[in-house]
Amino acid sequence: MILDALPDSASPLYKEQALSDFYRSWLIQESEQMDVYTAEWRKRNFAVIALGVRVEYQRLCKRISNSLSFGKAHS
Repeated sequence: MILDALPDSASPLYKEQALSDFYRSWLIQESEQMDVYTAEWRKRNFAVIALGVRVEYQRLCKRISNSLSFGKAHS
């Protein structure tokens, strides 16, 4: 759409500048929504990482418990 508005004689450099200007204004316009998205994305990723840590901790505790139980059974 942006490129369609340019004259056919526009140089590649001019087209690139027009796209760059459009993208810059779009980023400014959408910055608040992107900030909300980024905050939500980080929150969800932290929750997933925390869950993974909890699962690995439980597995470690179970291995230690099984190891201690195995040692007592063969003593």
